[in-house]
Parts: sequence; structure tokens; C-alpha cells
Amino acid sequence: MRLNTIEEINAYYEGKQSGIWLFAHWKDGRQYVGTCGTLLSIAINEAQFEQQKALKELQEGKEIYTV
Repeated sequence: MRLNTIEEINAYYEGKQSGIWLFAHWKDGRQYVGTCGTLLSIAINEAQFEQQKALKELQEGKEIYTV
């Protein structure tokens, strides 16, 4: 899927972050995502970093695609 506008990029990554939050679980007083032991805070930071990178690339005229 191609993301053509700032609004599309923001909507995509807001949805991605919502999914991360929804599937987080507690273990030993910490929140994790998935089965590999990734902390929720790290997963959210990575998604926000990807969002900022996509916004920058869009401003540079590059095409942005999602998987």
C-alpha cells in the first residue's frame, strides 16, 4: 500500500501503535509486546521513529510503501 500524504502516514502509524498497545501484556511488572520479550515502550518508540522517517522521506519526494 502506498502512503501518499502526511495524513495517510499519520493514520497508518497511529493504527500500528494502537495495535501494539492492544496486544501488549504484563509480565513481572513490565509490559511486553509479542513473544520475543520486546518492551512496550521500545516497540512504541520504534513505531514513532518509523513514522518520522516516513514523513521525512515523503518531504524529500520519495515514495512510501507499507508491507
